[in-house]
Amino acid sequence: MRCRNTAADPHHEMAVDTGQRRFLFRLYSAAGKLPIAVQSCIGHLVYCGLYHITGYRRTVVQNNLNRAFPDKNAKELTLLEKKYYRHLSQLALELLRAMHMPQFAFTARVTQSNPEVLRQCSANYQRSVMILTIHQGNWEWLLHGISAVVPLPFVAIYKPLHNTDAELFMQRLRRRFGAATVPVRRAARDIMARRDTARCIVMLADQSPVTAEHTHWPLFFGTPTAFHAGPARLAAATGHAVVFARCSQPSPGHYCVHYEVLAEAGQAVDETQLTQRYASAAEAAINSEPHSWLWSNRRWKRA
Repeated sequence: MRCRNTAADPHHEMAVDTGQRRFLFRLYSAAGKLPIAVQSCIGHLVYCGLYHITGYRRTVVQNNLNRAFPDKNAKELTLLEKKYYRHLSQLALELLRAMHMPQFAFTARVTQSNPEVLRQCSANYQRSVMILTIHQGNWEWLLHGISAVVPLPFVAIYKPLHNTDAELFMQRLRRRFGAATVPVRRAARDIMARRDTARCIVMLADQSPVTAEHTHWPLFFGTPTAFHAGPARLAAATGHAVVFARCSQPSPGHYCVHYEVLAEAGQAVDETQLTQRYASAAEAAINSEPHSWLWSNRRWKRA
């Protein structure tokens, strides 16, 4: 009887690797059920692992901070860098906790400073509104917090993750309270097909586009920077109002959403100008709370 050489079998190695990743992901997910005090301690350990042990994307973070804040000295940049990694560590645990939090907990932890803006832009919730936000604060809690109190269906436009388990987790999380999710590749078709249905369409549009096609180059921290042209084009095609949502963190585990109108419903939209308004609103939000933006993203890789 011949023995199979599993050590040289790539299919066996792939199965083992997949099994290990699933086990670690399930272990990570289980941490969401732990008490908040325990999660805070774990968050400190995660910070030590990300910043001091693995140095997760520290070069990317440092390059981004240097580009965005050329007037800060080395000590100020290091303090900001560490504060960012502490926020990132707590954010990871908050995402896990979100899978087990009841809806009323989100309304208690995510408030709106000017909710009348959405009501006015949607004609008392009778028209669609495009909500553009950025990777700041806790953008996943933002979705649950405002969808719990705004009487409109919500749809989240998202970029699929490469990791299958992480992708399934995020889809379950975003759909917990009835929000629909649409991958970015199908967003234009979905929005145009349902442009007469009143909805809140939530987009994160601050990441660098994958290709040079359909791109605008507004000024962002003093540098012409590639931004997706899609949101501005969809606003021009549908006539939907466009609102920027800033998600700040007034205290640990609590967030406040502030709205800024970028385009009124039915307003003639210049795509380049609208993209610049979004970039300027994003920059102002980041300057107001710099540690809570996603600095580990390679934002200026095409600048």
